[in-house]
Amino acid sequence: MVGPYEYVEAICPGEAHHIIPDMVYRVGKAPSTEAERNSTTGRIPNAPTYNQGQAICLSPGMHRTDDDAVHKSLNPALAVLGSRHVPPRLDETGILRVLDALKGPHHVRVRP
Repeated sequence: MVGPYEYVEAICPGEAHHIIPDMVYRVGKAPSTEAERNSTTGRIPNAPTYNQGQAICLSPGMHRTDDDAVHKSLNPALAVLGSRHVPPRLDETGILRVLDALKGPHHVRVRP
């Protein structure tokens, strides 16, 4: 299942996960309220809102806790990429760097 985060989250029996990490699109903290999830405030120009970002449905383990969980490899890769920028964050071209970082040992495996 693939679609805007707000729709995947509503019907996913596991956890919705942004295909392109939301942190690539924002400057600052993740949104915590529904109003913030629907706002373009604090986002790079022309970026989708948190709820508009394309997402997939993952099991909770595949999302966060399994040995090969998405965030166990993704978060360290993004931290390294972000630390190389001044100011230390991903810029508007950061998504290309993220995709490069996900090649090799940081890829996401799809389970049957």
